[in-house]
Amino acid sequence: MECTCWLSFNLRKKNFGLNKENIAIQFELLLKEYSVARYEDSIWAFPDYPHRIKSNYGWKIHISAILTNAIQIARKFLTLNQKYHFDFKIISSIPYLEQMNMGYFGNSQVGKFITIYPDQSAVTETL
Repeated sequence: MECTCWLSFNLRKKNFGLNKENIAIQFELLLKEYSVARYEDSIWAFPDYPHRIKSNYGWKIHISAILTNAIQIARKFLTLNQKYHFDFKIISSIPYLEQMNMGYFGNSQVGKFITIYPDQSAVTETL
């Protein structure tokens, strides 16, 4: 029993090296790996290919994340998106994700991590 408690304490303490700074660095590297970059004066990052995102876009899909699952969710989406090339935006940094989830950018923005802008005609045909 003593050994189990010690091991459990040390695993929680180390958290496998996933502190905020390490997560932020891993996230930044992930965005670079998939050619996603932040625009100046924006909390959002966009793919390097041309997109059709407008402020009055119709259907949108929002994907949420928190600090502990942001890298996993981003990696899954970005990998899938290599096949489909959706128009999308993703929060550009882990500090911005934390601020977003605390309501710093307004209550309507809480939980937004990735926004996908699907082809409008495909959405209406699917529905």
